[in-house]
Amino acid sequence: FVPSSYIWIWLGELAPTTNLAPYRAGIPLAFEPEVEAEAERLAAHHRPSSGADLERLLAIAIDDADTTDVDDAMAIVGSRIYVLISDAAAWVTPGGIIDRAAAERTATVYLPDGKLPMLPAVLSDGPMSLLTDGVRHALAFSFELADDGRLTGFELTRARVKIARRMTYEETDPILADPTRDPIGPTLAKIAAAMDR
Repeated sequence: FVPSSYIWIWLGELAPTTNLAPYRAGIPLAFEPEVEAEAERLAAHHRPSSGADLERLLAIAIDDADTTDVDDAMAIVGSRIYVLISDAAAWVTPGGIIDRAAAERTATVYLPDGKLPMLPAVLSDGPMSLLTDGVRHALAFSFELADDGRLTGFELTRARVKIARRMTYEETDPILADPTRDPIGPTLAKIAAAMDR
């Protein structure tokens, strides 16, 4: 038995270097044109309903340098830690065409040679992404930590946030080693200490 994906290579339909995993798994490589059109419409016109105003937080997003869909950030106020997750659902109509396309994929699939996004890039890399260019919509998970590391005072709310700084892991490590080298250093050190606990 020869899998059909190998036949495509043999016939010249695919390059010999093509990653065959998505073909074998039945993952669509592209979105249908009507899905892309609806994503474009949402990105241009839709504005999620407002959540709690957390724009005052000094929110920091740390990711790889080549990440285009920034989906998480963090902040700390006193002893309260905030984990901010992009509120993708705020942009998607339940049961709508974007929702159905995302459900079909279930997750973004990361491959050695790229990714197959769960949502069209015009949304996931645009208004859904926690970028530093204005107000973004997030799910704010906030809590405090007891001395033994237990979560206390947990709350979840939809929120409007502004990302103060986007950083790479390579930028973050030297600042954590010497928090005085950057204005954001004390905040990073405080978050790191809480996470260690």
